[in-house]
Amino acid sequence: VICCTCVGAGDRRMNKLQFQSILIDESMQATEPECMVPVVLGAKQLILVGDHCQLGPIVMCKKAARAGLSQSLFERLVVLGIRPFRLEVQYRMHPELSRFPSNFFYEGSLQNGVCADERRLSKIDFPWPINEKPMFFYVTQGQEEIAGSGTSYLNRTEAANVE
Repeated sequence: VICCTCVGAGDRRMNKLQFQSILIDESMQATEPECMVPVVLGAKQLILVGDHCQLGPIVMCKKAARAGLSQSLFERLVVLGIRPFRLEVQYRMHPELSRFPSNFFYEGSLQNGVCADERRLSKIDFPWPINEKPMFFYVTQGQEEIAGSGTSYLNRTEAANVE
């Protein structure tokens, strides 16, 4: 098993290796050319893992986006009629947290492979408002400011509140 990024699969050291299968995780976020880098290694099986309800590739160049590079290979194959296999049981999050994506994105079909007791809050040095609820919204005051780089924003009050 070799783990690397799609672009990393283009490293010349990979040229002599033979692969049975290639698995691309978060494939909805990879552009088609990125996915093609490992594909040209000639594996017999390509597995694209991703969620069509999540973000697609981020393409900064408007010309490239207009040329179709903002569509992932995963999405293109679905549009062409290849039916994806959808996992229906999630093990990552507390059942209370999974309720929203299940109802909003998956018509309530997402099932939980873990129970609330397996996702108990522990060792939290914070006055949690409702122990039975794994989430809450904390409203802070503060103003956004442009970071030193000039390309992003920060809010010092919010940062201080979560430290």
